Amino acid sequence: MTTVVGVRLAPSPVGYRPQIPASAAWHHADPYGEAGSTYYLYLARAWSAVPAKNGVPEFAGQVFWVIVGEHLAYIPDPGAEAPSGTTIKPRCVFGQNITVVTTQTGATLMEAS
Repeated sequence: MTTVVGVRLAPSPVGYRPQIPASAAWHHADPYGEAGSTYYLYLARAWSAVPAKNGVPEFAGQVFWVIVGEHLAYIPDPGAEAPSGTTIKPRCVFGQNITVVTTQTGATLMEAS
């Protein structure tokens, strides 16, 4: 089992047949298409590592299409405003993104970076 951006992943059961094809799930990655980034599509059981509310996980052990983006460039929150008359350029960092898509309807269940 591995954890990516707050979601634990494990292989899907042998013989599991999703109602939504991989090509339909893959369309959820299109908005992120950054040069230099790499995307992977997995059919996997997934558990939210961070409870959504009242200590209850948002999902636990169901099978989903999971899209993982790696080496995504972004600028973190630059924090406080720069002092007057100065220019502070926030640095670019690289991270991951995960999109969890249901295998029954193709709806996006969650996205996180």
